[in-house]
Amino acid sequence: MKKLAGAFVIACSSIAWAAPPAPLTTLKAIHSLSHAEAAKSPEAAFEATVTYRRANESNLFVQDGDEAIYVYAKTDFKMSPGDRVLIRGKVHDTFRPIVSADAVTVLGRGAPITPVPATYDQLIRSERDCMLVRVTAKVQSADPVISSG
Repeated sequence: MKKLAGAFVIACSSIAWAAPPAPLTTLKAIHSLSHAEAAKSPEAAFEATVTYRRANESNLFVQDGDEAIYVYAKTDFKMSPGDRVLIRGKVHDTFRPIVSADAVTVLGRGAPITPVPATYDQLIRSERDCMLVRVTAKVQSADPVISSG
């Protein structure tokens, strides 16, 4: 009976001291999460290049190779498009996984990102979501509106 109790204590202590899962370190790994996995808010720590930033709305798009993601930057991190950054935060489940940044560290200027061509169909299906793209279009009509001040 004592051996069973001792084994139980050892088993419980090994569970209690288990290491937390390692942070996701690539955008590909984040994008490969299922909705259920993303809903568990796993940690993420990855490098990418800033392609778009609107500080007054906490919006940040970053890209690494042919992968891009939306980052919610809760505070005013000092950075600009073209900066290579290290982002640490948590993944959240939405339409696509996003990252809520706890910390953004500017590592320096990144290699320029070449915009990829995008078609209308790719854009309306969000196939190039958060990516730096190049489009050709003809404006048929416009209704100017002031947004975000």
